[in-house]
Amino acid sequence: MDNKFAGKTIHSVVETYSDLLIRIAFQYTGSTTDAEYIVKEVYKKLMKYRKAFTHSNDMKVWLIRQAIKGSKLYMRSKNKNELRCLKLYEDDLLNKLFRLEEDERIILFLHDYEGFTIEQVKAMLFKRGAQVITILESGRSKLNASFDKEGVI
Repeated sequence: MDNKFAGKTIHSVVETYSDLLIRIAFQYTGSTTDAEYIVKEVYKKLMKYRKAFTHSNDMKVWLIRQAIKGSKLYMRSKNKNELRCLKLYEDDLLNKLFRLEEDERIILFLHDYEGFTIEQVKAMLFKRGAQVITILESGRSKLNASFDKEGVI
């Protein structure tokens, strides 16, 4: 194995994508420690991955998919009765984001914060374009309503 991924070394891949992957995993876990663990597992999978990536964008999408899948599996394995996230953070926007449904939260994060297009989000989450748009609008509406209740907006 030549340890090259779309022409990049593993060190370069880690430096390029770690922040993004940790932020995505954090959207699911609410914990930096848990998010870092998930990303470490994603990189382990990458090292074992035998297919070649033709473009760095293909690898980026694969990494994001693995981070999402890994986060969901990790959270399923956690105690379901644990109340996380909302009590841990005082940042008002973050609290409001964690009150949204999981799909709304991750789609808002990927589209509005990370700047991915609807088509890219659709491909990453295996959803239809109309479904992504509906969830995005619903999440934005709920987020705006939560600020309206407090007279912030």
